[in-house]
Amino acid sequence: MKLPTDLPAGISRAEYDAMPGLNQSKARALLSSPARFRWECDNPSDPTPDMIAGTVAHVLVLEPDSFNDRFVVVPPDAPDKPTSRQINAKKPSEDTLKAIEWWTKFRERCAGKDVLTPSIYEDARAYADGIIRTMNDHGIKPVAVEVAMTAEYHGVLLKGSLDIIGEDGFIYDAKTTKDKATREGFGKTVDKSKELKLQAAWYRYLFSKATGVYPEGFRWIAQEKEPPFLGGVLEAHPDHLAEGGELMLQVITAFKSCEELGEWPGYPTEVIKLDSWRASQSTRGSAPINFA
Repeated sequence: MKLPTDLPAGISRAEYDAMPGLNQSKARALLSSPARFRWECDNPSDPTPDMIAGTVAHVLVLEPDSFNDRFVVVPPDAPDKPTSRQINAKKPSEDTLKAIEWWTKFRERCAGKDVLTPSIYEDARAYADGIIRTMNDHGIKPVAVEVAMTAEYHGVLLKGSLDIIGEDGFIYDAKTTKDKATREGFGKTVDKSKELKLQAAWYRYLFSKATGVYPEGFRWIAQEKEPPFLGGVLEAHPDHLAEGGELMLQVITAFKSCEELGEWPGYPTEVIKLDSWRASQSTRGSAPINFA
């Protein structure tokens, strides 16, 4: 598959974040409300250890040569990191002074790199090894990885970084998951997740605008987070992509309107009238019970 030559593949997270455009990971908040989207943009949260492990796993799979330039793992025999209370003590202990000296030198050696704890690295390595096994088992051969794309949609500039464009013409996204990497596990999550459907449609649209053709489809490489770290490949159904396209239109229309008005409202003010969950379950394809 021939790709445009001006697509920045393998760019750093900082470079990608600096690119103009709305990405689907931020746009997801608009599915809840414009107010939530605005708050999350203005108050970015720190990544959790699990999120960091997932990010590192992506690097180990897609850009392994860049790992040593971007990360450093704390040696297992490193002294405990001194707390602020220990550092500011009037008479720090000898062990504390040694630990302060060790960590000071360590920070100097790894300046400009993200520091990983051994446990985070072990998780990331296990996820990455699982993803690589799954790719080999399914014969997934990347044409390009970490491909940043931009396109305009209804007057709004969009962007996205596609994990893998396969030789088979499919877009692949590696996703670590607590679900089983099966139809009954991650597959059901896709069925219920507006966010995953939005992602699939978003990347499909960017791909079509950048290449002039639509991909063969969108697939997730689902990687389990628990031993034995199994994985599977699940393909989005056309219905998933259709619903994702509707969600794209919904969030982009909301984004454009809110930007023009300078207002980011919360939930609608109408009272939400709830259905009876018990009633809907009891009448769903069930036959009457004849009691003796």
